[in-house]
This record gives sequence, structure tokens and C-alpha cells, in this order.
Amino acid sequence: MKHRLLSISILAAFCILSVSCNKEKDYASLLVGIWNYDNSEFKVEYTPEYSSNLIGCVSHSYQLREDKTYFYVDEDDYKEEGTWSVSGKELTFTKNGPGVQDSYVASIQSLDNQKLVITVTNYFTEGGITYKEVLYYTYKRLE
Repeated sequence: MKHRLLSISILAAFCILSVSCNKEKDYASLLVGIWNYDNSEFKVEYTPEYSSNLIGCVSHSYQLREDKTYFYVDEDDYKEEGTWSVSGKELTFTKNGPGVQDSYVASIQSLDNQKLVITVTNYFTEGGITYKEVLYYTYKRLE
């Protein structure tokens, strides 16, 4: 009985690990492509409540390549290159440049073949109060 219970437990653990590994792999393969920012669905939340006039950001796009490198460009012609990785629902970008290596993390809220929604969480202090800022970015696949 103990041997059978151990076998079932090992099989269950293997199935759970297989599913979670496949989910990460699915995210990685779905992310490859060119993603264009869609300002029409931009949203920001503050905790505690905070008055802000932030209504979006400049138009930009990411090209996420199969070799885990990325290229970013915005409407002001700012360009950035680096590497990307995904672990669970965390999408990490590591910017590379002369003497620069800076990383930032976004949380994947939803992802399919045509649409990617991520959040970026920041903290800032103003007037002695620390605020949590959650920015929601929506991207549409170009290719």
C-alpha cells in the first residue's frame, strides 16, 4: 500500500511539473514576435489613492526574438537592446549597453496570439507617504 501511494505521489508530482514547465514554454513561444503598444487600453492604479495626470506613454514596440534578445524603439526614436526571459508569469528585460546592465520585471496578466497585457509595479514616496503604482500596458502583435 505504501509503495502504491508513493508511486501515485511521484506520478502526480511529475504531472504537475510537466504542466508548469509546458506553461512556461508556451509563454516563451507566444512572446516571440513584434508587439506594438496600444495606448487606448492604458490604465494605472495607486494604493493608497493618488491624484495623477498620467494618461499613457509614448507609442513604442518590442521585438522579442527566439534567441531571447529584444529590440525596443519608441516614437521619439529611443532605441534599446538586451535580453529577455520568462519565469512563470514574470517577464524580465535586461538592458545591455556600454557600461550598462539594468533589469526590469513585468508581470504577464494575459497573453494570446494577438494580445499581451503586462503590469509594472513601482513604489514612490511623496509627502511622507509611500505609494504603490501599478501600470497596465496592452500590446498587440504586429507579426
